[in-house]
Amino acid sequence: MSDNLSHFLVDLASSPDQMRAFLVDPTRVLDGTSLSPGEKAALLARDGAQIRAALGEKKGGNPTTSKASRKGGTKKKSGGKSKKTSKKK
Repeated sequence: MSDNLSHFLVDLASSPDQMRAFLVDPTRVLDGTSLSPGEKAALLARDGAQIRAALGEKKGGNPTTSKASRKGGTKKKSGGKSKKTSKKK
């Protein structure tokens, strides 16, 4: 995983001023970093797959994160008792 890129993304997400600067002139902001040319290209493309690849993740996302948790939650099992129905003749 690229520590430089992940740190840059966290800084970008947590600093409104840096985000504003990036949106106005991304090349200038990226030129002031130690990111690799591939990392910079991925960010300039604004393509999630390229950014994940630059971070070193597999195509499906973080392999330690389940599909359900990437979607925002896990599937919960019903805790209630099922009702039995009987048919009368």
